[in-house]
Amino acid sequence: MDLEHHIRVWWRWRALLAAGFLLAITLAVLVTFKPTLSGGPGLEWRSSPTYTSTSRLFVTQPGFPWGRATLPGLAPGGVADPSAKGETFATPDRFANLALVYAYIAQSDLIRKLISPQPLLDQITVSTPSIPGSSDPLPLLEIASKATTARDAQKLNDGAIEALRRYLNDELDANEVKAQDRVELQVLNPPRAGTLTGGRSMTLSFVAFLLAMVATLVLVYVLESMRPSIPDDAVVEDAFGDIEDEAQGLENWTSIPAAGSSRVA
Repeated sequence: MDLEHHIRVWWRWRALLAAGFLLAITLAVLVTFKPTLSGGPGLEWRSSPTYTSTSRLFVTQPGFPWGRATLPGLAPGGVADPSAKGETFATPDRFANLALVYAYIAQSDLIRKLISPQPLLDQITVSTPSIPGSSDPLPLLEIASKATTARDAQKLNDGAIEALRRYLNDELDANEVKAQDRVELQVLNPPRAGTLTGGRSMTLSFVAFLLAMVATLVLVYVLESMRPSIPDDAVVEDAFGDIEDEAQGLENWTSIPAAGSSRVA
């Protein structure tokens, strides 16, 4: 690769390269931002930001069965004993199964209608984490909410939790389920202000800048191939060749004898 040749080409077409650079900068800015006159001339983002707030709920029941070595009211096989008196607890895997059911309920239209203003379908996502190294679910709910501001994302997450609780309590009240037999949703990690997760990326600007510069370089080399410049060393070589030709001609001229001259013996 002849670096000196490329430098000469770039220097010859430096005006075109400068214009291409300015065009690339302009395109890179306009891809991500748009001009605005509100509040004075300026630029604003073309796309709205996306903030995500997350929370984690624990599906359990009163009496904290997860802290007990043994569960009263269960038969040896882990099945509820109807003859047992006092506190009774559900089998641990029932809470994991309930978490799967609640995950679908929390993302349903039924829950979204209880939130004001009603969010879009993709603004709330609920998942159930699994036991590490296994596909068995845990009795946990992870709620992720999306909005255009950090505060709205947190507010939406709070609204989703309250809507799910209200739905469960209304159904339990309607069916007159006793307090000790009800499932509880405990908030392990409350929702915090959302973090920026998308919508304001400079990737398209970098791509636009690179494409514009590549197009400029291609144009420069196309023009150079159509109108090639004479290398400096070729110019010097031609100059030295002209000087040598002139010197040779002068030498030939001085070696011609003058007319009428004779040699002396």
